[in-house]
Amino acid sequence: MGKFVTFCIIAMQGNRDSLLNRCIPSVLAQQAQIDCLLLISNPGCHIDSTILTDIQNRLPDSSLLQIHTNDRTKNIAGSWNAGISHALSLAENPEETYIALLNEEDVWLPEHLSICLHSIPKFDVIVTNAIGTNTKGWLEEASTIQSLDHLLKKVPKIQSSRLCFRLSSILSAGLFDENLSNALVCDLLIRLLEIGAKIHSLEKKTASLKTV
Repeated sequence: MGKFVTFCIIAMQGNRDSLLNRCIPSVLAQQAQIDCLLLISNPGCHIDSTILTDIQNRLPDSSLLQIHTNDRTKNIAGSWNAGISHALSLAENPEETYIALLNEEDVWLPEHLSICLHSIPKFDVIVTNAIGTNTKGWLEEASTIQSLDHLLKKVPKIQSSRLCFRLSSILSAGLFDENLSNALVCDLLIRLLEIGAKIHSLEKKTASLKTV
């Protein structure tokens, strides 16, 4: 791998239809090409070989796809952390390695990665804006992170599919807290700010989220 490396990590939770028909196609449609598509599976969340072959056939290079089983806590935080740890084992330089997370039920717009990667060399974390849906229809998700004090008081809901971060920074912050059931991203951002990481919020909506 070269100096500047980008991983896309998808934690598979069992929504096969969304993964194949919405999530994966949105990664392949990115204007900025990834260096590795890393799928994290949990025990009991089996994807058969025909599906994996189908995903590989959609990639410009089948070697870009890697499958890794979550060997940590069996929850979403454990899945993300298993993926990040695996990316670390592949990365030559964590300081120049960038991780973008995507939930299997969410979709990136084609410019998502290119916008994130254009900004992230100056920062440690990029948080994009997004549009989401719920039972009441369309809604907009605000992304502004004003300060550590703002996060501590408001605890905004920020989805993982809106994040792109420097690998070395999230390692220094201690990864996602696997003991939490909610506010995972907010908790991580608080710890990143506490160690002096630079976080940049974008008003550009670059993701479509499935919210409840």
